[in-house]
Amino acid sequence: MHKKKIAAFLTAAAMTFGMGSPLISAKYAPYSIEAQAASESEKKTEAFVERMYTLVLGRKPDPNGLKNWTSKLTSHTAKASDIVMGFFFSDEYKNKKKTSYEMVTDCYNAMLGRIPDSQGLKTWGARFDIGMTVESVCSGFIGSNEFKGLCKQYGIEPGTITMRYARDENFKRTSFVYRLYKNCLNREPDIAGLEDWCKKLKNGTTGTSIAYGFFFSKEFTGKGYTNTSYVTLLYTTILGRLPDNKGLQGWVKKLDDGSSREYIANGFLFSDEFKKQCSEAGVVLGNKIPVPEDKPAEKMPDAKYIKVNNILQDPELPTGCEVVALTMLLNHLGYSVDKLTLSDKYLPKMDFYKKDGKLYGADYKTTFAGNPRNKNSYGCLAPCIVTTANKYLKEQKSKLAAYDISGADFDTLLEEYTAKDKPILVWITGWNLIETKLTDKWYTPDNKLVQWLANEHCVVLNGYDKTKGIIYASDSLYGNVYYDYAKFKQRYIDLGKQAVCIK
Repeated sequence: MHKKKIAAFLTAAAMTFGMGSPLISAKYAPYSIEAQAASESEKKTEAFVERMYTLVLGRKPDPNGLKNWTSKLTSHTAKASDIVMGFFFSDEYKNKKKTSYEMVTDCYNAMLGRIPDSQGLKTWGARFDIGMTVESVCSGFIGSNEFKGLCKQYGIEPGTITMRYARDENFKRTSFVYRLYKNCLNREPDIAGLEDWCKKLKNGTTGTSIAYGFFFSKEFTGKGYTNTSYVTLLYTTILGRLPDNKGLQGWVKKLDDGSSREYIANGFLFSDEFKKQCSEAGVVLGNKIPVPEDKPAEKMPDAKYIKVNNILQDPELPTGCEVVALTMLLNHLGYSVDKLTLSDKYLPKMDFYKKDGKLYGADYKTTFAGNPRNKNSYGCLAPCIVTTANKYLKEQKSKLAAYDISGADFDTLLEEYTAKDKPILVWITGWNLIETKLTDKWYTPDNKLVQWLANEHCVVLNGYDKTKGIIYASDSLYGNVYYDYAKFKQRYIDLGKQAVCIK
């Protein structure tokens, strides 16, 4: 009897389990293969979010941020591209103020899971260097097979990025605009200007018209570039490369022989090299720049002398040769200003002072070190005198302006200014062209160490005589004098080729 009861119980139990026994609760049913897969997928997504925090922001995720991004990715309301842009465009990331190469490295680590190769680092870093945003760089990474493969590992959709800025859409086009700013105007573009020009090129404004706007702007022409410098800039800006010697010499000779700068610019703008660049960048080439009637270059005379009324700096301004030379030049151009007015009212200057045992004073490139009325003061260089002159000329509502033409070859100054009856200011040394040397040192208020070039002097260059080998100068120490050509030229070089014109 006992064995039969046990057998009956086992049979009943087996039947009950086979029909879905209530001993196994229905609430445990989700622990199926499908549920497990869903859980593993969420963990992968969470791991992807965690790596973005670590590799982009350099920290552990905050709970709310981790939960929010994981939820968006698992619910498919966001894709990998959204989280990439969310992190790289966050204020937290921007405030890190990383270099272009650090940002490229972050892109490689976060989106490709590896460190950058040297070529990739250079290629993508160049985009940041010309003003393109991280959006343009991220777009390139997100579209790569490597990123798609990484997303597949984490079970998320890669997504895409829609460019918001014209400057991000085409590297060659943006590079062309950047070069116009950097080479022609010698400055970084402002972001609004860069974006505006890129947008204009995108919408059909021609490459030649934009190039003309930069190369023949007042800002560019006022720099007084020599023919050699002008042609070099055409190579580096229009073609994006350094000139070859044969090409450089050929174009410079055309300018020397009387061809206009517009004519030479057209030669570059309608070259096969630039046409190819326009095609690749989606830029409309446009029409040729209007060319004035070319005329043969005038032969430089063997001698030239421009009468400039001399003013002596002593006794009132014992260290004021620069501002006195400027006074002579302005008087020659018809302005009746006197040396003391220019010195006291318009010349930027700074007295010396001591603090914590250190001597502080001006950066004499831009500000007069001391005061010209003081015999123990020092002096200044071309940028300071340009500021002085333009402050005065602006107050006079003059159409003229002063320009820093430092760095020009000495013979070019004679050819382009003196030979054409235009006196200019040049820096040499005083006391009959004595040698210069570095002497006294001090710190600027921002703690930059400067060292004085002893015997620095400024004169008005107002003539030359090739046959006699002499240079004429209106010198505030000695009056209207002449100097040995070779020695005068050497001192001009020794002082860093400092020169100023007014036109």
